[in-house]
Amino acid sequence: GNFAQREQSADVSITINGETLQTDTPPTIENNRTLAPMRAIFEALGCTIEWDDETKTVTAAADDGTVITLTIGEMFAMKNGEVLELDCAAKIENGRTVVPVRFIAEALSCTVNWNNDARCVEIEK
Repeated sequence: GNFAQREQSADVSITINGETLQTDTPPTIENNRTLAPMRAIFEALGCTIEWDDETKTVTAAADDGTVITLTIGEMFAMKNGEVLELDCAAKIENGRTVVPVRFIAEALSCTVNWNNDARCVEIEK
């Protein structure tokens, strides 16, 4: 109902090493998972990304050689060719591709903490 809708749009922020991540569209919460705009989160974590519009697949390459691929709507991702289960698929929302923040950060060897009081995903890289 309406309550759930309001709950989802409650403001959430993401910090990386204490700096607030600037995104052109705010992060959202869905099923207790924080989703952030793909490009913003990958680039903030030092990745270069390529988007394949035909397959709706993003490939992110980190400076340490890690390569992650995610396809819109799939419940798994690849990290260096290994299949990782997702509990939340990447999707397109308002023309923006959004991805599960915790998965991205952990796949890039970051520590992730949810600060419930501040409604903030804290990432340490």
